[in-house]
Amino acid sequence: MEIITQLNDDEMCIELRGRLDAAWSNSVNKAFQDVVHGGCHRIALDLSHVTYLSSSGIRVLVILTKNLKAMGGSFRLIGSSPTVTEVLKLVGFEQLFDTFSKTESIDKSVVNY
Repeated sequence: MEIITQLNDDEMCIELRGRLDAAWSNSVNKAFQDVVHGGCHRIALDLSHVTYLSSSGIRVLVILTKNLKAMGGSFRLIGSSPTVTEVLKLVGFEQLFDTFSKTESIDKSVVNY
């Protein structure tokens, strides 16, 4: 799993690459928590390069969304692969996430977990 972060004003853009499954969900959750505990409460997530999304991965996204909304923050999905889009539709979570088109990338920092 590759986690790429980029701060745009007060919003952290996070791009995930690889499989978001049980093997990686804890690492991804920790990366999200590090961003939130670092003071960033607006997150834009790009899942365009995620090849597989398991129930563990969905759980991480739901928890992040709920935590951010509880603290007055925001979470939006700025891209998803066809596989991820289909999974979110099948489980009925597509409407839970605000979805927008992908923003341009500038000066991304890469963190591998």
